[in-house]
Amino acid sequence: MILFFPILISVISLGVSLYVAYRAWRFNELSKRRASRESHAKMVFDIGRMLVDSPELWSIYDTHALAKDRDESPLAAAKREAFIHQHFNVFEMVRDYYTNVIHRDRVDDEYWQSWDLYIREFFTTSSDARMLFKEPETQEIYSKTFVAYVNQIINIMSGTP
Repeated sequence: MILFFPILISVISLGVSLYVAYRAWRFNELSKRRASRESHAKMVFDIGRMLVDSPELWSIYDTHALAKDRDESPLAAAKREAFIHQHFNVFEMVRDYYTNVIHRDRVDDEYWQSWDLYIREFFTTSSDARMLFKEPETQEIYSKTFVAYVNQIINIMSGTP
């Protein structure tokens, strides 16, 4: 009987410790996901800030009013190219996060669906982005899975299987 109480207390302590460890792990996972979503949102805000600071960047979108009168100087073209590459970099990082880094839950699925729509819309509305992405130099600097994903979007748009 005397040995029973220390063992019982040890078992209860172990159970409480395991429960607290699980809760801490779960909280950490949720916090990391929330922080990642905030980081991804900040990247979109940065893109928006660039558009406000340099409205001529709107000309990468085929149907935007600025597209027909855009500056074709080498400096302006380089700025548009860098802006498009910034999108590619953000898209690759976000796609990697949602498809390879985490095991998604319902909330993560909703965020990924919105990002997937944003990525598809970007390539649908910017022939500059499609052309730049199809360049061999561009395809070499991104992961094979991201390249396959974007090429699939571009091919669906062009009617190529």
